Amino acid sequence: GDYTNAICKGSLSSHGDNTEEPTGSGNGTTIDSRETRARENSIILGTVTGALVCMIPIGDPDYEYFAALEQSILSNLPSVGQLDHRRWRAFKNARKTANKSGFIDGDLVESLLELYSEAEAAKRNGASLSPSSKGEGSSALRVLEAIAADLTLELERRSESNALGERVNQDQGVLPN
Repeated sequence: GDYTNAICKGSLSSHGDNTEEPTGSGNGTTIDSRETRARENSIILGTVTGALVCMIPIGDPDYEYFAALEQSILSNLPSVGQLDHRRWRAFKNARKTANKSGFIDGDLVESLLELYSEAEAAKRNGASLSPSSKGEGSSALRVLEAIAADLTLELERRSESNALGERVNQDQGVLPN
């Protein structure tokens, strides 16, 4: 943990103020308008060691997706230095220890992009995931395939759990938000 010495509203984006109307059709919630809202509501933290942290609000569906992606990455990639990632990201001070909650670890999600670059390089060099390759394929390709499979299962599980929760709420007469 690093000490925060500056907090301000803002964005690390070089786009500046986006005064254009959102593009697209439908209910007005387009990628452009979501990005604009996120940029307008972002908070930047500066730490005493010079690190910058950008907190960007996202909606529930995006949060659920990225939380499932985090879980899939943690299940399939070895931790750095044999450290338990959840314990490493947990809050801890002299009085309290608490697990991370309500945040997506951008560094962890970004590691997927690095893995993807490795897999692309392996594919260019002829690596394959086909059963006939008998283990000769890229480990990055195998890990990406495992992450995709786990992510699909996790998203299906969460969807079924949400549907069950909605049915229970309907049975109890609870109205959705």
